[in-house]
Amino acid sequence: MGGAVCEDAGGSAGNGSTGPWWIPVAASLPDSVGLLQWAPFNSCSSTLTLNMSAGSGDAPTPFVMLNRGRYGFFRVNYTEPGWAAATTAAQSPASVPSQDMAGLLSDSYRLSEG
Repeated sequence: MGGAVCEDAGGSAGNGSTGPWWIPVAASLPDSVGLLQWAPFNSCSSTLTLNMSAGSGDAPTPFVMLNRGRYGFFRVNYTEPGWAAATTAAQSPASVPSQDMAGLLSDSYRLSEG
């Protein structure tokens, strides 16, 4: 996650403080309740590891929706396989709620602008 307005400097989260920036992280797998947790970020571009069960065997990894419900005010840039999984999930309207579909479209448009 990141953005031009973040102004990552000096290890702070761009908000003038020296501590971490706490953001809500909401994630879910298809047909699951999902999770909502607060996570500390020390810079504008950070990595967060989620511990979620994602199936087993040779089945393709399902789409993991981040910022589900649009709780956080940030963009989500998925990996290339993540965007491919999002495209597949979006073909089934029941699997991606309308507010999340709007968020995916907004994120993909803004992130493609460079």
